[in-house]
Amino acid sequence: MFRTIKSRFVAYFGLFTLINSGLFVGMSFIFMFTVEDVFIHREVMGERQRLEQSYEATGQYSSPSKSYFRVYNNRQALPEKIQRSLEQYPKEKEIFGDNGLHYHIERLKFDDALLVSEVSKLLVVRGFTQPALIVLGVMAAIMLLLSALLAYFFSKRALKPLTELSELLSSCDPEHLPKGFAAPFANNELGAFANSLEKALNEVSEFVERELQFTRDASHELRTPITSILGACELLQADKQLTTQQRGVFMRIHHAAENMQKTVESLLLVARGETQLAKQSVLVEPLIEQSILNYAEQISAKQLEIECEIEPGSTLNADSQSLQIIIENLVQNAVRYTEQGGIKIRTRNGMFEIKDSGCGFDFQHAKQQGVKAKNSSGFGIGLSLVERLCGVNGLNLTVESPAEGSCIILKSR
Repeated sequence: MFRTIKSRFVAYFGLFTLINSGLFVGMSFIFMFTVEDVFIHREVMGERQRLEQSYEATGQYSSPSKSYFRVYNNRQALPEKIQRSLEQYPKEKEIFGDNGLHYHIERLKFDDALLVSEVSKLLVVRGFTQPALIVLGVMAAIMLLLSALLAYFFSKRALKPLTELSELLSSCDPEHLPKGFAAPFANNELGAFANSLEKALNEVSEFVERELQFTRDASHELRTPITSILGACELLQADKQLTTQQRGVFMRIHHAAENMQKTVESLLLVARGETQLAKQSVLVEPLIEQSILNYAEQISAKQLEIECEIEPGSTLNADSQSLQIIIENLVQNAVRYTEQGGIKIRTRNGMFEIKDSGCGFDFQHAKQQGVKAKNSSGFGIGLSLVERLCGVNGLNLTVESPAEGSCIILKSR
């Protein structure tokens, strides 16, 4: 309900005011009733003292000084209501009668006489209870309103630097993080937080710059030797003096170099954090055929059965180069980790599905960078790369992998 710090600040102030108001109302009534009881007690005790002094002087009690006082010579002369109450509670001094009457009983010093004071007219507070509650309730409401306004004002003022800091960070470019923004902040907890944050952002900025520089360097340093390998393989394959076995070896080298080139390009693409790719409807059938041809030797060696249900003209909305790398990785993993049985590939417009009869895997664990399956000769980046490329291409990736076999589904959003 209260999601912002400012609203919580106001709510806590309001709750604090309500608790204080309740305590104030309760203490006010306790004080009023206490004062009233003290006043009545003094009146009664004063009358008792006067009557006992008159008895000592004259041998009898004088007439009460006020109309609500009355002297009874013994308990049997008391009104029936008071007699019944005293029979149940002999030491009782306050008795409530009918029609709102309130009696105060004091035992006089001589002849077992009793002073009965009908003090209903003196109970001012009890008749003033409802108006007092209304007045105190209005005061509590005013205090609550004032506390809410003060809480809003002070929270807005106190949180203003934090709001400015939040707006500054939310509007900044990730590649150009702000610097020197902590200087205007006061030397307090928020200022210390701003300084720590600025220091952390400076370190992040330096790290990002180093990574970008590494990406640029890697792009140049890795592409050059790969291009040389591909060119050399093409020249050697054109040599008519090569035997069939030698030509097959150079074809495998050429294929491995092409895969390395695609992997490098994908890594550089992800490292640059590109999210605005040139997406289009890409036919998936040629990509599947090429991937199967690339691993035909492994498929034949394991005697795997490949079953394809490809809907003519089926497409996925993605960047063509990224989609080729995704499908290539999925086919490669299916071939690599399926020792017997087969692989089934099914497509329709907007959907690609690949099932295998392999050993299965834990996707949440396997997609982490550097995690390799048993007997894997790769670098442990395949599934992690697939997931990240699916993310930047807006493809939904679903993985189902029970104890045996696995099923991976790609869908255009």
